[in-house]
Amino acid sequence: MQKHFFIVFLSFFILSGCDDATKKTADPTCTDGILNGAETDLDCGGDCPACGDGLNCLGPADCASGVCPDGVCVAPSCTDNVFNGAETDLDCGGACAPCGDGLNCLGPADCASRVCPAGICLTASCNDMVKNGTETDMDCGGGTCPACTTGHVCLIPVDCESSVCVGGICTSPTCNDMVKNGTETDIDCGGGTCSPCASGRSCLWAGDCISGTCNGGFCQ
Repeated sequence: MQKHFFIVFLSFFILSGCDDATKKTADPTCTDGILNGAETDLDCGGDCPACGDGLNCLGPADCASGVCPDGVCVAPSCTDNVFNGAETDLDCGGACAPCGDGLNCLGPADCASRVCPAGICLTASCNDMVKNGTETDMDCGGGTCPACTTGHVCLIPVDCESSVCVGGICTSPTCNDMVKNGTETDIDCGGGTCSPCASGRSCLWAGDCISGTCNGGFCQ
């Protein structure tokens, strides 16, 4: 009787052990080193962590990059219409092209305006202490901001207070630059710093004219 009871008990123990082994095999986990359950690749995708580039997927959610074009996860790009990788906003910032106004940023380089004061790209302005927009130098020139002072970068004369742009740099007014600037009353004459003006040229007082006569704002 005791021998028979031992055999029955041993059989039950062995069968129970088989059931446990079967149960363990039937209950997949995301760390079991087996492609099972809802996984799209080994221990990733489905209910497991997203898969890396080059691994199988069924949809964007299966991929760390959020991009699954043909059943395979691909690396983030700046044209995939997905906010991923090092981007600070959709397909911009980070290693991608700078973001436009109102989009997220981490620093100035993430913005086309190069202005990111609080995590948002702001519109370029003439007092943001950044060379941006159409400016030829920081906060000056370009037709939208005030003209630049001497020594700043310019493209054309109107970018400069002196109206003189030589070699891409605003230069100080002179009496032979062919521009009415500085204190001159007319082009390269008058104003006390340049020679008096000839007849018919603009003047403010008699000293601005060769003739010594300024009548109605013109040398006589």
